[in-house]
Amino acid sequence: MSVTRLEIDDPRWVEFLSSHPDATPFHDLSWCQVLKACYGYQPLLLAVFGADGHLAAGVPLMDIHSRLTGRRLVGLPFSDYCAPLATDDASLIELMDGVQGWRLAHANVPVEIRWPLPLQADIYAVKEVVRHVTPLENDADQTVRHFKKSVVRLIRQAENADIVIQRSDTWDAVQTYYGLHRETRRRLGAPTQPFRFFRLLWEQVLQQQRGFVLLAYHAGQPIAGALFLHANKMLVYKYGASLAEYWRLRPNNLLFWEAIRWGCENGDTVFDWGRTDLEDEGLRQFKRGWGGKETILRYSMLTSRAPEPSRGQFRSHYLPALIQRSPTWVGQAIGEMLYAHFG
Repeated sequence: MSVTRLEIDDPRWVEFLSSHPDATPFHDLSWCQVLKACYGYQPLLLAVFGADGHLAAGVPLMDIHSRLTGRRLVGLPFSDYCAPLATDDASLIELMDGVQGWRLAHANVPVEIRWPLPLQADIYAVKEVVRHVTPLENDADQTVRHFKKSVVRLIRQAENADIVIQRSDTWDAVQTYYGLHRETRRRLGAPTQPFRFFRLLWEQVLQQQRGFVLLAYHAGQPIAGALFLHANKMLVYKYGASLAEYWRLRPNNLLFWEAIRWGCENGDTVFDWGRTDLEDEGLRQFKRGWGGKETILRYSMLTSRAPEPSRGQFRSHYLPALIQRSPTWVGQAIGEMLYAHFG
């Protein structure tokens, strides 16, 4: 089978996304523009057309050339998941056959799809994560009925702690969030995303009404924040940060409740908690407490030989300790150097 290569901003694809029920904020053109502008990845769209000439299936990809991790196509980097979209099963099969053919015709470059595909010749499972989704109703009070009692209690505790939540899509709010984000990444011993990444998120996503920031304040000080993506009646929790010394006030619980309530009031049908590592049982339990329906999500690799398990991931026994013991600029500098290689 053959596929057609399109530009990621092709009007036919944009129209297809606007009507497809499974399109997510990660399929959205604005998200792809951020990845391209920040990391220099070259986007492409592989698509098949039906007999009527209309687009029947497609998958967005980013072409990554790295001296550290090699060349590969990823759909999509730094995205929790990104399913190939199709109008029917036959079109999806044709698309995947076409992607295999395209891959073989272009130097046998491996293609990672962050979605489960049927395991067959030259398709391998490369990673399993957990996805949690909370269904939303128009009435937030109906949605909260599916929360565990302990979650509701902690929300009330935060409300009684004089925490103020502000929702914003301004650059000032993003910068405030980034300050919290840098501290959180240092505490976790993880590299910090480049500052320009968040600048581009603000320009390409938040300013296009495709997301927002929630900030939690106590006595005028920002103590927690979260960044959300929004499209196709889906609200996705993408990034979160908080100061550990204020956890006793439960600001994160109030942030999530405000986000869910906003989603209900604005007609969203899904609150997506993003991916969780399979072995992180504590975080999985936390998300289930909010009515999050849990599913195992398997990433797929199209390649002619079994891939190495660690491909495309940070692997270091020393890096976390270095970041935790250093000023925040060290983690940011490491992120500036490495993030583009590990999309």
